[in-house]
Amino acid sequence: MDWSKAKNILLVLFITLNCILLYNNYISFSGGGSILSDEMSSNTLAVLASRGVSLNCEIPSSTKAATVIYGPYFEDRQKITDILLGPKSRGIIDDGEVIIEGTKQLKFDNNYFDFKDESPGKGNKIEGIEQARLFLEDVLEEMEVPYKDFGLEGQKELKDSIYEFEYNQVYEDYIFYDNYIKAQIGPTGIISLEFKYRNVRDVKTNPKQKTIDAYQVLLKMTDVKNVNIDDIDVGYGSYTDNGISLTDLLSWRVRLNDGSEKFYSAFTGQKLSPIRYINEVDK
Repeated sequence: MDWSKAKNILLVLFITLNCILLYNNYISFSGGGSILSDEMSSNTLAVLASRGVSLNCEIPSSTKAATVIYGPYFEDRQKITDILLGPKSRGIIDDGEVIIEGTKQLKFDNNYFDFKDESPGKGNKIEGIEQARLFLEDVLEEMEVPYKDFGLEGQKELKDSIYEFEYNQVYEDYIFYDNYIKAQIGPTGIISLEFKYRNVRDVKTNPKQKTIDAYQVLLKMTDVKNVNIDDIDVGYGSYTDNGISLTDLLSWRVRLNDGSEKFYSAFTGQKLSPIRYINEVDK
């Protein structure tokens, strides 16, 4: 190997990276906006390519810090239970209470419910992913939950004609990663359904609070190598940092072609550990 040539290549990449960061710091401290120029984009792509990383999406130029304002939300637990488990006279359904009817199980907990059915009935005949999606959304509509506040994040076919769907709540330009719908639909009905929702009333931007841009995160995330990046977006989530919980933290999400997701603070670029994923492992 020509070590002299390799050193020169690494030196050029190092100088390019520092020039990009220096320019951005100048823009931030001078109070200006951050604009992703063609040159900055090309330099970022060159640094990523040196790590074996390629982009299948555009790099978002900037984001604004904001304060999220929530409003009340009260789901109709009786209606949801009747639709998922079947009509029946029931008393008040408390948080944490598990209701079991045959092969079906339902649990509510603070604007969240989790439903499972080990053997969906024979009353439905669902063929194909589009029919499965429409069936799911019809059930959500019937339960009168605000599913139209969510955007479809992904859908895929699993084995045995089972289809998986995931939605996240969206408000203006922000995604709420903690608020989601996850479902598996089989040939005869719902196998599993999770729903979590908080009613976002408003998002008030705070231009005085500085954020870092997506390209800076891409430059900082040296832990990502030899993959393709399918998407980059920004939103709010809950994370842990050295045992401390961080709620409603603005963050960049980087979605990789292997199906995994990585989250980084929109203020520091620090890698974050989503509480949601930790809780899913604990289930």
